[in-house]
Amino acid sequence: MDISDLTSNVNLDKLVEVDQERFTICNLKIDDISFVCEKDHVDIYYKVNVLSGDKLERDVSISFVFYSIENKIIKMFRSDIYKDDFYKYEIMRGAIYFDSNKKLKTFCSDISSIKIYAKND
Repeated sequence: MDISDLTSNVNLDKLVEVDQERFTICNLKIDDISFVCEKDHVDIYYKVNVLSGDKLERDVSISFVFYSIENKIIKMFRSDIYKDDFYKYEIMRGAIYFDSNKKLKTFCSDISSIKIYAKND
């Protein structure tokens, strides 16, 4: 089931905002972002590419921050990319788990924006 089905058919592409400046500083590009709702969790899929060269110079943390209509953080997901394990690009997967389907539906219906940040320091 696609997350947009639970958010009254809101197009998530319009909700996602990537901090391009921070990704550029980290020598990364993120795209092909998708969200899939399962029974008790939301899967997050995305592709990460090195902008120049083949390897990263430093480890990078990528954070997905989910905001409510009141602009409050309702959930965060963090993924770490280790420079020694990363070469050119990778398809990444993460998941946010919930205690019940009701909490998952509440989470999905409360999302007003999703901001994605990268940090390498």
